[in-house]
Amino acid sequence: MGILGTAAGRAKQELLPSTIASSPVMFSCEISLRVRVFLFTIFLIFITALSILCSQLLVMSQSSSTSAAAIDYWAMTTAFYTTAADDKSSSLNSETTTRFLSEIAAIDPSERLMRLQTQDLLAAQTPSEYDKRQLYVSTKDPQYNFRVQLAQISTSRYIPFWPQFKRLLRTWAETKSRSVDPQQVMHSLVSQIQAPIRRHYQQQQLDSGTRELEKQQQPQQQPSRLNRTTQMISRYRNCAVVGNSGILLQQSYGSAIDAHEMVMRLNNARTVGFEKFVGSKTTISFLNSNILHRCSFRSDCFCHPYGANVPIVLYICQVIHLMDIAMCGNVHKAAPLLVTDPLFDSLIAKIVKWYSVKEFMQKTGESFARWNSVHDGENFHYSSGMQAVMLAMGICEEVDLFGFGKDDGSQHHYHTRQKEELGLHDYEAEYRIYEHLSSLKQQQKQAPGDSNFVATHKLPFLNGSGFELPPLHVFR
Repeated sequence: MGILGTAAGRAKQELLPSTIASSPVMFSCEISLRVRVFLFTIFLIFITALSILCSQLLVMSQSSSTSAAAIDYWAMTTAFYTTAADDKSSSLNSETTTRFLSEIAAIDPSERLMRLQTQDLLAAQTPSEYDKRQLYVSTKDPQYNFRVQLAQISTSRYIPFWPQFKRLLRTWAETKSRSVDPQQVMHSLVSQIQAPIRRHYQQQQLDSGTRELEKQQQPQQQPSRLNRTTQMISRYRNCAVVGNSGILLQQSYGSAIDAHEMVMRLNNARTVGFEKFVGSKTTISFLNSNILHRCSFRSDCFCHPYGANVPIVLYICQVIHLMDIAMCGNVHKAAPLLVTDPLFDSLIAKIVKWYSVKEFMQKTGESFARWNSVHDGENFHYSSGMQAVMLAMGICEEVDLFGFGKDDGSQHHYHTRQKEELGLHDYEAEYRIYEHLSSLKQQQKQAPGDSNFVATHKLPFLNGSGFELPPLHVFR
């Protein structure tokens, strides 16, 4: 019985594989499973390829917007030279050239990218939702990588401030979409920037209860000699804007700088150890938003090398940096944290580009297309110093510049070892602007009553605006 049972079991085991192999149902199931795995693999490959294709198309669409701007530039350049060829008396000071430069300077190739980023950020309910949308990223400037900064604000630390960020962004975008009225933009600096800062120092003096301090910090209000429409809030009598150039170490201007009613410093440049050359007083700390973005990772967003009671004024380099305003504004209680009007930013960008293109064409004799290549027109931008100077021109009756300029023997910044300038700025063109502004008062004295003076010697985009530029002096 045992032997028979064992033989029967062996026979059953030998028969079983052949029975399964011959079963059409089991065979079809096995084939069907393999087909499904194969098709799913093909599907994954297709989705991956489609994603890559969409990414490439997105980059191409961004490039095409820049190319479209370049085509406009090229058409305008061609039209300019055609007109110039017909007009034998044409020169870089002609009305044709002035109009050409104004049209060129008014075009901002980065405007479309910023607008797309703004639209998608406003449409998203959370940072993670935005990250799933099309992400418009500038591929040429890794220093301001939008994707990296978006990942940063998607962390739990920033999420509570998302609603406030969107409110700030919406207001900022609506303001930026308006047309620029240069006179209104410059006049509004008193109410938007100077007035909150004056109130801050007035409150500080009242809290201290020291009359002597009040006398020193807040001089008697006197009607401004300039722009009578702002008599209710007088402009600062005299202002020092302290740049960061290494030439500051060649002169001992510290005491002269501190003697000004208002002293503005740039991008948190150190004063400790350099007081003999740069002074120690600071009334306004002027930053670009990249500086505050780096400070936002510190405890309580600490960004006050000059003291927590010194107001901060900054301009927005990237729309994503408004998140830093939303978060840091809640902890910067001791002093105002103010953002410049985006229309003011646009006005400064136009003025600097106008001078940069003109300087380039005068020196090289080459076309605008060549300027666009040399200066990377898509990323071309004014410096923080330039905007600080123009801010001072709007809130001061007299402006003195220290630390603007360079020579072969000086380093780029007095407080760092940096020797080279940033390629996205045209410092030489900005220096020409300062020289132009410093020469206006002397030229006006030499040509009293000359009706052509205003039209030919004011800054572009401010000609005929009704805004009177204050005297400016450059100390080297």
